[in-house]
Amino acid sequence: MNNNMPIKHVKIIGDGLSDYLVIKRLVSVIVGRYHPNEALIKFLEFDNTINLINQMDKFIDEFKKSKKSHQSNQIEHDPFYREFASFKNGILTILTKVVGTLEKEIYLSNRDIVIINTDSEISLFKKLNYFQDHEPWAYSLNAFLELVIEEFYDRKVSMGYDYQSLPMILPLLLFPSIEILVAACIECEGNFDQEYRSLKAKPDLKQKVWETDSIHEAFETGMFDEILKEYIVPENLNKIYKHIPEARKLIQILGFSSCFPRYNTPA
Repeated sequence: MNNNMPIKHVKIIGDGLSDYLVIKRLVSVIVGRYHPNEALIKFLEFDNTINLINQMDKFIDEFKKSKKSHQSNQIEHDPFYREFASFKNGILTILTKVVGTLEKEIYLSNRDIVIINTDSEISLFKKLNYFQDHEPWAYSLNAFLELVIEEFYDRKVSMGYDYQSLPMILPLLLFPSIEILVAACIECEGNFDQEYRSLKAKPDLKQKVWETDSIHEAFETGMFDEILKEYIVPENLNKIYKHIPEARKLIQILGFSSCFPRYNTPA
């Protein structure tokens, strides 16, 4: 293995262990497509005490209330809208804690990656709902996380940090849950929106993906690991890219950052 290129550290913030393992598998497959015989990345230990569940639950609750009480979509979906401002601070606190912890564990740099994942628990019903002008709620939730990340960077810059000392932070907000990534790999030639996008996160989508609505049972029987190994493979990355628009940015960035050779070009 060529040692000229430093290892990329990957920290995944997820709602639970199963979410972490799915994303870990996805990241490994994307990077491994370009470097199948080299250990390019190192996953940092999963911390089940840090997640975005409470912040996003509150945010989505307020989001639904605002949809009922306002007629203007411009007001409803504006990330700066005053009803959502307080929840931004909760996510900023999490990012500050995560990055602060990483600084103590590793020599943190812009080669390292933090993925912040959470489930919306909202069914998208059809892929186009992610983009529809008349109903932009799905993309707005993702845009909210992007905005918080930008503000986090701005705070760090004001404290004297430069771009080389901060990790790349990538959000992954899924509709309705992590299982939709696996479902995209499983699908064949059917109607993906009808067969998967229209399902509730639990029990319907979990049951269809893991053959049980109990993640604990899926772990115990070995079904969880078996499905990940069988379906989340390089050949199925295009299926995720096709069906899951909320995951495209992550796939593009990880693919781009992994496609360069692992040696230094002579001057």
